Amino acid sequence: MCVGFLSLIFVAALVAAQQPVPVTLNIVDHPTVITNAATALGGAIDGHEKGDAKKNLSSKSVKKMLQAGLKPLAYRLRTELGVEAWHWNPVGTWSDKKNNQGYWSSSIALLEPIEASYGYRLPRRGDTLDEANNDGYSRLDDGNANTFWKSNPYLTSYYTGESDEQHPQWVVLDFGKPVLINAARLHWREPFAKKFKIQYATGGDLYFGHNKAWHDFPHGKISDSRGGSPLLDLGVPRLAQYVRILMTEGSGTAPFGSTDPRDHMGYALQEVEVGFLKEGIFQDHVIHRPDQKQTMVTVSSTDPWHRASDLDEKTEQPGIDAVATSRLGNNQPILWSLPVLYDTPENAAALVSYLKKRNYLKPHQRIELGEEPDGQHVDPKDFGELYSQVAEKIQNLQPAICNLQPVLGGLSFVTIDCQPKDTTYRFDHRRWLRPFLKQLRHHHREKDFQFLTFEWYPFDELLLPAPELLRSNVGSLRRAMNMMWSGGVPKSMPLLITEYGYSVFSGEPEVKMEAALLNAEIASEFLLARGTTAYLYGYEPNTLECGINNSWGNMMMLLECGEHLIPLPTFYGAQMVSECVKEKTKLFPVKSSQRDLAAYAFHQQNSDQWTFLCINKNPTKSYQLVLGNQFSVEKTSYSSKNYQWHADGPNGFPSKNEPPQHELISAGAPVVIEPWALTILKTKKPGRLSRALKN
Repeated sequence: MCVGFLSLIFVAALVAAQQPVPVTLNIVDHPTVITNAATALGGAIDGHEKGDAKKNLSSKSVKKMLQAGLKPLAYRLRTELGVEAWHWNPVGTWSDKKNNQGYWSSSIALLEPIEASYGYRLPRRGDTLDEANNDGYSRLDDGNANTFWKSNPYLTSYYTGESDEQHPQWVVLDFGKPVLINAARLHWREPFAKKFKIQYATGGDLYFGHNKAWHDFPHGKISDSRGGSPLLDLGVPRLAQYVRILMTEGSGTAPFGSTDPRDHMGYALQEVEVGFLKEGIFQDHVIHRPDQKQTMVTVSSTDPWHRASDLDEKTEQPGIDAVATSRLGNNQPILWSLPVLYDTPENAAALVSYLKKRNYLKPHQRIELGEEPDGQHVDPKDFGELYSQVAEKIQNLQPAICNLQPVLGGLSFVTIDCQPKDTTYRFDHRRWLRPFLKQLRHHHREKDFQFLTFEWYPFDELLLPAPELLRSNVGSLRRAMNMMWSGGVPKSMPLLITEYGYSVFSGEPEVKMEAALLNAEIASEFLLARGTTAYLYGYEPNTLECGINNSWGNMMMLLECGEHLIPLPTFYGAQMVSECVKEKTKLFPVKSSQRDLAAYAFHQQNSDQWTFLCINKNPTKSYQLVLGNQFSVEKTSYSSKNYQWHADGPNGFPSKNEPPQHELISAGAPVVIEPWALTILKTKKPGRLSRALKN
């Protein structure tokens, strides 16, 4: 319960329509203490295309990036989103050395510094879509007899110690609309499924271990399959949009000449046909083609087997050594990400060994396992299993190498919002967390999950009017954090935002004032809700991309323009918020009498100075307040007076681009908060404000 309010004195009357609107700001005496300002606000860097790593980590780029004032660094893993294996060290060994293929293990030898590394497309891929470049496709309906999907062998009993029925693997086809179905032809490879079900659904909770939406076809249960490609009569036709093949027992067989035990594990399907059988004629509803216009397929897992020829130059990760020695970490521990979904536990653990041998890890170093398993539609129990295997490999590393024991955590949930009308994709993460945590407990690995990470991109429809979107954002982040805490995560567990920004999609709002306003509010709200660290995405320089409706933009602080790096509103916004966050600062919530004006109060310990961060979300109205006759105020303002964007497709640029303005306002004089502005107010002659609060 609130102890009380302290009202800031305001003076003004609405004389005319153009006059500033008077506002009252009330400081709520329920502060959050920021105990470590050096780790509160950071930046996140990600993989890009070939050549970008060297350019983004050049001394010129790093110097400019550091001027944003962000402190710690998060290393994001684009390969994990792109259904790709990661050769974090280009030097390493294949399980099938003769043919340069199989399962890859990067070398931990301290050879030449790693400047760049790459992802490798998985030729046994099952998903049509992915969360990265999204230019791959499923091998289950690509129409190619030489390709196939295979599930992850690390989810079989050999590695899990559990019956394969405890980790069923599945394939889901989405036809986009209801179609009439009564037959299927599954073209099995080795190993095939001996036991499986073919099911249908019309919508609802389709993924993440939920089964209520799924119904068996009348003849859809197969318990004695011998592989091959028989046409299966499923019985009475059903009208359905979704079909699932649920596999619970494998044949344990492998292709002729196979020497790797993992080739015997899991399930392999070359092609899937699902459709309508009438009078002996089978009509296949599946669109078979090697691109994303195929019938959309989602799978439970994918075998990380690949070849040297699968290198993807569009997924270049910044090199481990280049990042660690770039000064971007600001002497703070870098949050490194490890692969879990599309790699081997051995390769992930080897990276930890390398980091330790290079002395890149610090005491109590956090390491994140995996990225966006929910966005990949991964069952929480399966991810808990893979997480446990990686954690075990890390904790069992040789003591001579492991003189530092890292703190493990992760998940990196995609933006969390439970929308009751969209249960197919958006869902309640509490129901995801519980089986995940249960699987960790099953392996006695709950102590290897010490922090939880998530991403925050609140706007999917980023081209809706920005003022409306910014108003709708109020309270959503705090609700999401409460949702995670109520999902079985202890209140004491640190929460980290590993990425935040306007939207996961590219568009013009991301290079305009609204991006700076939103990011400032996200960072402030997160710290106020006792979040540990928030990492701003788009730290490195970048170029414009086209999202939807020919809207060009990108999540970035710095726009590349020839040899120049042009700071954007996100850059100046990060500077201003970072300026407010000092060591041992109390952050107070502030209630505003005007809906469009959000404010936060910062008070540093053993200081009488107050700092107010004001966010005016109204593009036309200015607001006015007075802090009293005993205070002079140093005002820093960044608004449309400083910045204007000229839209010109891929050639867009800032037509006006000035840094924030500074001015000193004498005691008793009104303070005007400009429209569509980010404003900092610092009291210069502290007095009754702080004393009253202490009393």
